[in-house]
Amino acid sequence: VKGLSANPDGSSVIAACCATQGTASLLQAFSLRTGKPIQTLEGKGGSAVGAVHHNHNGSLMAAATEDGLVQMFDLRSSSTIMEWDAHKGPTTAVLFSSDETSVFSAGVDGLVKEWSAHMPGKELSKFEIRRDRRPDTVIDT
Repeated sequence: VKGLSANPDGSSVIAACCATQGTASLLQAFSLRTGKPIQTLEGKGGSAVGAVHHNHNGSLMAAATEDGLVQMFDLRSSSTIMEWDAHKGPTTAVLFSSDETSVFSAGVDGLVKEWSAHMPGKELSKFEIRRDRRPDTVIDT
């Protein structure tokens, strides 16, 4: 298991399970009440899904893959509704913005990107994470 996301309604949790040689990765939903599997989604291709995130009402899920994709699933129909190339190299994190108009992704390429949640692959902004710099400002609490 490489990633987990709890449904905001408290009913289930989705586990991102690694792909095996020649197979797609599986996303498995488990009931939090019974502990039993209730839904299985299949990622595209043979790349593992490493991070998952539900939207506010649990109807959609974004997934980040090791081959640089962001995939969006409709959990009501158990289908992939969109996907796009997001990063050069693995995509390591994904999440919906608070207003759900965009999706953020991060990758080993050192970039955090904001994407339109309504237009697959439309990049809205990009931030470079510089490993060679210290923050200019330190917040002391």
